[in-house]
Amino acid sequence: MKKKILALNVILLLIISSKVFAQVPYEWPIINSELTPELVSINHKIDSMWNVQGNQGYCSTFAGDLLAVNSNRGYSLFNQTPPGAPNAAYENYLIAQADTMLIMMNAMGYKSVDITISYPILVNGFPNRQVYLDFYKKVYAKARARGFKIIENCQVTLANGIAEANLTNDIKNFYYNFNGVSGDTIKRPQYESSMAEMMQTVIDSLTPDYLTLEMEPQTQADNMFHLLSFAADSTLMYVNYFINHLQRKGAILYGAGAGSWNTLNYFQKYATTAVDYLDYHVYPINGKCFNNTVFQVDSIAKAYNKKIIIGECGLHKESDSEYVAATTNFVYQANLDNIDQERSVFNYFEGIDTLFQQAMINLSQQAEIELVDFFDTEREFGYLTWNTNYDTMSVAKISKIGTTAEYNNMYNLQLGALGRFTKKAISHVNCTVTGIGTIESLSDAIRIYPNPFTSQTTISFSQEQTNTTIKITDILGKEIKSINFTGKQCTIEKGTTQAGIYFVQITSFDKLRMTQVVENRKVVVQ
Repeated sequence: MKKKILALNVILLLIISSKVFAQVPYEWPIINSELTPELVSINHKIDSMWNVQGNQGYCSTFAGDLLAVNSNRGYSLFNQTPPGAPNAAYENYLIAQADTMLIMMNAMGYKSVDITISYPILVNGFPNRQVYLDFYKKVYAKARARGFKIIENCQVTLANGIAEANLTNDIKNFYYNFNGVSGDTIKRPQYESSMAEMMQTVIDSLTPDYLTLEMEPQTQADNMFHLLSFAADSTLMYVNYFINHLQRKGAILYGAGAGSWNTLNYFQKYATTAVDYLDYHVYPINGKCFNNTVFQVDSIAKAYNKKIIIGECGLHKESDSEYVAATTNFVYQANLDNIDQERSVFNYFEGIDTLFQQAMINLSQQAEIELVDFFDTEREFGYLTWNTNYDTMSVAKISKIGTTAEYNNMYNLQLGALGRFTKKAISHVNCTVTGIGTIESLSDAIRIYPNPFTSQTTISFSQEQTNTTIKITDILGKEIKSINFTGKQCTIEKGTTQAGIYFVQITSFDKLRMTQVVENRKVVVQ
């Protein structure tokens, strides 16, 4: 008998018991009334297909996006007030922020992380190329130290309205004055060779586990200002060029894909190449974005013996009419991203976010998807509650307030309602493969007391520990102390340690279950 991820009656209970929100913007209830039935229908369809196919569950892994170090932040990655010179202290702060997010992803059971490094920032001669590369070497080192596999998607930088302003200027100069020749716009051979050059740098210097060669063709075209074609036949040529010119290193996997809103033609063409996996992104569920594409990609992949991953997913909060208007007027991504950015930070949408997460987890089992990446990782740490003060605020200001609140929860090692739900749901995914460890939690098995402490604190275990490592780091990720421990109690002395916030990571190994067990805690030294 197959193992369910979570019964649909639990999902329906979430809807029935959802909070009552007063005085929200007039269009929100309409959105909810459209999206909730659609998500319930999607979950039912996944469940019915799963029953018919008789799947016994699949060892899917789950990921989050390391948004704090997304390359679209441009000069903001190395200076707090761009376009200033690189600032080492600020860079260390950002990397520590990313490391805290990795700690939280680890606690949730995520085993992979998406680190976005967009074209063309690592092309030889691009402004600050070495600064970016050195920065991402440090970020990769943090992710590897935490035991994560890494997904790298070399899409083009979002230079059409989203990327940091100084980076956008560099991008435009690169596209419109190629190799410093005024008026010489980038053309297909130049794109192919320079993109291959950048991806080879990623392979040689960073070595991700997954490298997606082409993705979201419409996004690519928009952000290259339609200087190149990203029709299915064109992107097929790009993918074949990259495969033929890249030198593979280690066990890295190559993939290609499109958004669930794109035609199946892209997936059908990519499946004929030598890629290892097909990748699709899921955002809007309006129209046939989910029901048409998503349920057919797995058939294409299986016919050509390809793996499947969902390289990004997150629910867009727009009504059907807003979706139609945006796509009809050819401003699809800018409009829908703007709508989503404003609405997604509010807990009014917690119920439909939960239904969406559940659909992705159920789909991973029904369609045997190797990896699912939840893009809006910050939502896992909490939401804002709507009040009328937000009526007069800009989208940017609302987004900043929401992000600040989410990161404050993250620094306190707190998961929000969506994060707690997702952690529990993915814990039911069966990955009992011999010799492969799963990350679990010791939350109920350990105590740290007193906390805060002034001279010493004790870490107490409910059971005898063997071969256990206790690592203490400061807020910037610098290791303060590492202890190999056996027993039921361990005392940590303050010694010369300065007052402040520190993180304790406790790692042990259960030989019986071949399971790596990790717990992360915050301690305060007074």
